[in-house]
Amino acid sequence: MSAAALALTFLASGCAISASPAVQNAANRIRVITSIYPLEFLTAEVAGPNAQVTSMLPPGADAHHSEVSLRQLRRLEEADLLVFLSDFQPAIDAATRSNPPAHIFDVADHITLHPYGEGDHDHDHEHDHHHGPIDPHFWLDPTNLATLAPQLAEQLAVLNSANAANYRARAADLATKLTDLATEFSDRLANCQSDTVVVSHAAFGYLTNPLQITQIGIAGLDPDSEPSLARIRQIRDTVSTTEVTTIFYESPTNPYVAQKVADALGLQTAFLDPLELQHRSDQDYLAVMKQNLTALETALECQ
Repeated sequence: MSAAALALTFLASGCAISASPAVQNAANRIRVITSIYPLEFLTAEVAGPNAQVTSMLPPGADAHHSEVSLRQLRRLEEADLLVFLSDFQPAIDAATRSNPPAHIFDVADHITLHPYGEGDHDHDHEHDHHHGPIDPHFWLDPTNLATLAPQLAEQLAVLNSANAANYRARAADLATKLTDLATEFSDRLANCQSDTVVVSHAAFGYLTNPLQITQIGIAGLDPDSEPSLARIRQIRDTVSTTEVTTIFYESPTNPYVAQKVADALGLQTAFLDPLELQHRSDQDYLAVMKQNLTALETALECQ
């Protein structure tokens, strides 16, 4: 039996995960589990050395289709806090509903998630992805993480009052860095030849919308969907009437589709990272977002 099947059997068996109070170890650290990389980054920055932060998403795993193993269930059972986004990863939702941990910080309760713009996807495709009509990629707007930082600090302070001041200080420092990053995006992308980006997976609305940049997705929110011929024609028409020079691809999406469209339209390709997972341990959220900024600045021909 596979690990995923074992995990489902475990959940179905009614083996309850106990909801115990926060457990302080010798170093006075609480144990926090996170779901996706941006939340792991946020939590680690706010918690610092005063918490043990681990992710339920294995390195390199697909954030959209992750499964929960028995080992991960054990980690969830031992954790004092789960930080996650509900309705994004079905396996984690199922584990949380069946065996809720002692404390949960659901991002959806603390920020406003925006609906995905119908104009940015292929109308020939139905919304069959678990995202539904809501765009979950909130972390691509740095101000969302800046909003979450102090709220998470308060949750951590409740569980570990001895380190409350440390959590709040680190949250304030991170919020400043994130706000400064958002300002840098606005400043550097304020005067550009183009105000349109074409991406293979329409995951960047939270990044483009505040900057008055139009996102055109070859595929919609579902990175696995294939564009129709009608959609390709729409993109060709958009390119012919704008200053678009680049088709962006992003991991884990295979760049094949973006490259084929770019070749057909005489455009170049470039990488734009949706930051659902961390590709390199030596680059954190802030560093990768600045790389995204440079990529956009080049493709939009900004001055």
